[in-house]
Order: sequence, then structure tokens, then C-alpha cells
Amino acid sequence: MDGRTALDTKKIDNNIKKLRMYPWFNELYDHEEHHRSFFANIKVRKYLESSLRVSRLLNNEREQKRFIRMLEEVAQVRNK
Repeated sequence: MDGRTALDTKKIDNNIKKLRMYPWFNELYDHEEHHRSFFANIKVRKYLESSLRVSRLLNNEREQKRFIRMLEEVAQVRNK
């Protein structure tokens, strides 16, 4: 993998740490069906790599709902 396509794991971990301060996120993070997505799903990890998106996630309920929908879609695909 070349540097341009590799995800910044440290950045993702830091953003997850920020999000973990919020109960609504912890509920998702601790949910067995979604937990694996935070580590293994490229779409979810790419989303969490962006500080701008994470900031929006913290401040915007609509963005939170979109993120939850994305997690549910990822879980559905994985469970097929």
C-alpha cells in the first residue's frame, strides 16, 4: 500500500478516543454488531479518519443519524 491510500491509524484512534467521551457513541462502540466495524471496515475507518467529519458528528444530530445508518448498513452487508 502506498502512502496516499494508507489510513492514518493514529488519527483514527485519537478521533475514536474523542468520540468515546459521548454516551451515544459508546453505545454504538460497545455494541457487538458494530464494534468490529471500527477496526475492520474501511468505509467506517475512512470516515473516522477525518477530523472535520468527527467534529460534525459531535455537533450535529443529523450527522450522528447518518453515521449510525452507515454502521447499520455495514453490519447488514457483513451479516449476509
